[in-house]
Amino acid sequence: MTRKLQTVRPTDSATLASQFMLWASVRHLLVIDGTKLVGLLSDRDLLRVKEAFAKDVTVADIMTREPMVIDLDATLDDAAAKMAGGRIGCLPVVQGGALVGILTSTDILAERGRLIHKGRAAGGTVPHVGSIMRRNVAFVTRDTTLLAAIEKLLLADVRHLPVLDEELRVVGMLSDRDAREAMGDIRDALYRRDRSALETTRVEDVMTHAPTTISADASVLDLADELIDERIGAIVVVDDDDRMVGIVSYVDVLAFAFGRLQTA
Repeated sequence: MTRKLQTVRPTDSATLASQFMLWASVRHLLVIDGTKLVGLLSDRDLLRVKEAFAKDVTVADIMTREPMVIDLDATLDDAAAKMAGGRIGCLPVVQGGALVGILTSTDILAERGRLIHKGRAAGGTVPHVGSIMRRNVAFVTRDTTLLAAIEKLLLADVRHLPVLDEELRVVGMLSDRDAREAMGDIRDALYRRDRSALETTRVEDVMTHAPTTISADASVLDLADELIDERIGAIVVVDDDDRMVGIVSYVDVLAFAFGRLQTA
C-alpha cells in the first residue's frame, strides 16, 4: 500500500488532471472533496473526454463515483478478489471511513509472486500462461488512426491493443496511457485543432515498439515477474513465429492466484 496519495478535486479541469497524471507518473488519481473521497479518476476516464462536447470538462464530469474501497484491516486475498472481480487496477484504502492509502495491482502481484515462488520451491506446480490467457483479442494495425484506436479501446473495454502486421505478427502495443500521452493538452487536441491530430496520427507513431511478449508455454510465475519488472499491465502471448495467440493481463494473474479466473 502507498500512503503518499496523489489527489485532485472534483472541480479541477480534466486537462489539469491529465497533466498531473503525466507529471506524477500514475494511472489513477483520488478525487477528494474536503477530506472525503468522492471518486477515482483513471487513464481510461480521461480517454472518454474526447467524446465530450463541452470545452470545460471537470474531473467530476468523468470520474468514477463511489469507487470500490478496501478496509485497512482486510486481507490481501480480499483485495485481490475485489480487483479481479471488478477488473480494476487499484483500491483506495480506508480506516474508520478515512482515506489512508491506495493499493495497486502491482503491490499485490509483488506479494503473490513471492508466495508462488515459495510454492514452486517447495515442489508445487505452476500452470502455463496458455491456461489463463484470453484468446479473443481486439487489435489494431500500424496504420490505424489514433482516433479509431481510442474508440476501439473504449468499445472493447480494454486497456491494451496489440498492434499486428498483415501476418498477425506483433509489432507493437498501444495502451490507454500511450493514447492519453499522445493527446497532450486535451482541449487543444479536441477543440482548437478540431480533432485533426487524432484523425491523422497513426498508431505506429505513438505505440510501444518491440513490446514484451511471452510464450503460452511459459509459467504464470514468469509472467507475473515480467509484469512487475517491466511495470506493464498486459503481455501479448505469441507462438514461435511471433504471431499473436492471446493476451494476458495483471487481472488474469490475480484471478488465477486466488482461484477466481473468469474465462472470456
